[in-house]
Amino acid sequence: MLLTAGLRRSEALGLTWDVVDLEKGALHVRHQLIDGQLVQPKTDNALRTVPIPKATVEALRQRRMVCPPSELNLVFTTPTGRAINPSNFFNRVWKPLREAACLPDGTTIHQLRKTYASLCAHQGRTPAWLAEVMGHSKASTTLAFYTGVMHQEREAAQRDLDSWISREAWTAYPQTVVEGNRESDALALQ
Repeated sequence: MLLTAGLRRSEALGLTWDVVDLEKGALHVRHQLIDGQLVQPKTDNALRTVPIPKATVEALRQRRMVCPPSELNLVFTTPTGRAINPSNFFNRVWKPLREAACLPDGTTIHQLRKTYASLCAHQGRTPAWLAEVMGHSKASTTLAFYTGVMHQEREAAQRDLDSWISREAWTAYPQTVVEGNRESDALALQ
């Protein structure tokens, strides 16, 4: 949920079965888990619907079959059905998972949320859609703090530049360089 839906840790730990729509492949963020209690998110923008991929839907279906009963109807619980303590989650789940996935030391849980945002942006999702799904009031916040450059993007940019600068491409675009302010175009060519 942290990586495939971009949820905040408190939102994932506070996810309840009544807000998960496995048929439509979506979940509705309506609360978060703080100090063992379900509370409403801090802002109205955090109340949102998030699409989830088919693999996550299938994992949730499997989770539902083994999920212990929970007083709060939580999706993610301890083996006895109680709310997960974030510190325990970090030490008992996140650290071993990080090591098993060969992620660098220091990789944080929050970086999964940032990775989700970056992947969505890389796929061409609009800033407005991304801000809505992330629960932000401004797309500028999402873009400035949650998206990063993907390695594939660097490689694609390099290929595009190589193609554009090549002799073959140069002959196809000579007027592109000389139109406009001829003096600054001439300086740029030097």
